[in-house]
Amino acid sequence: MSFFRKIRAPFHEDWCNECGATMDVMQKQLFMLPVMVDQYEPTKKASYFTSNLIKVGKKSEIPVGYYACGAHSYRCPDCGAKLVRLSVFLPVRDEEKYEDFIFFKNGEMDEFLRRNYDGK
Repeated sequence: MSFFRKIRAPFHEDWCNECGATMDVMQKQLFMLPVMVDQYEPTKKASYFTSNLIKVGKKSEIPVGYYACGAHSYRCPDCGAKLVRLSVFLPVRDEEKYEDFIFFKNGEMDEFLRRNYDGK
């Protein structure tokens, strides 16, 4: 892997921070965060999300005024590194107003996502 790709990897969510390779998306899942507009408090604690996220099948299942959270699980095909990205957003009409992006590199969300994966 080139030196420059490894240096730029932190700026691309799907590039491995360990070796710079493009990571594979292993799973995606949508959740509702039972927090209303303007009440979301940013946090980096996995336990907050594992205790509060509610799996939904599509955005239309999320009540108006509540936050959503998209979970993407990545794995590097070259070195095996794993990463989970949570995207906290407010669904407004047909748009997604993003509030926060949280990255977990140490497996903090793995078991929770495994239990809640739809497999679609």
